[in-house]
Amino acid sequence: MAKKELQILTFEALNRAPSIEEEKNKSNDHLVEEIFKKFPRNNKIEEITAKVLLLNLAYSSNLHFHFSDEFTIFDFVKSIAQIQHLDTYLKSGNEKAVEAILNISNHRNFFSFASKYCFAHNHYVYGGDAVSIYDSSVEKFLPKYADCTRTQLETWRKKKAYAS
Repeated sequence: MAKKELQILTFEALNRAPSIEEEKNKSNDHLVEEIFKKFPRNNKIEEITAKVLLLNLAYSSNLHFHFSDEFTIFDFVKSIAQIQHLDTYLKSGNEKAVEAILNISNHRNFFSFASKYCFAHNHYVYGGDAVSIYDSSVEKFLPKYADCTRTQLETWRKKKAYAS
């Protein structure tokens, strides 16, 4: 099997390909940063709700597809508020934060959402870089810039016991 040729990801290459989506994401990132800094803790339902709804809208997490009369967004938010040690996990970038949110429900989009929620806390609130976002865009584009395949990414996710 021939070795895959990777594309080189450089600032110059990124700057040559600006898009409307990127501009939207820059403003979304700024808003997410401001809200997460304003509400860094996860013990007040109203603050968690604001963060959940903002992330869902700003980054198209599609959470609404997974809610029903039996499991509402309020149930989801209450469950986040009840996760013991969540703020400690978020501050340190401990993967238990993502796992705890995933344990609320095993939907793949919750994985995407959980990684975004934990990233926003770790990065914007605490200045960390221990949490990465994993969503369909990462799954699609990462193999173009790293020596991995979508199958390898799926295997990694399963080893980590992250639901698909």
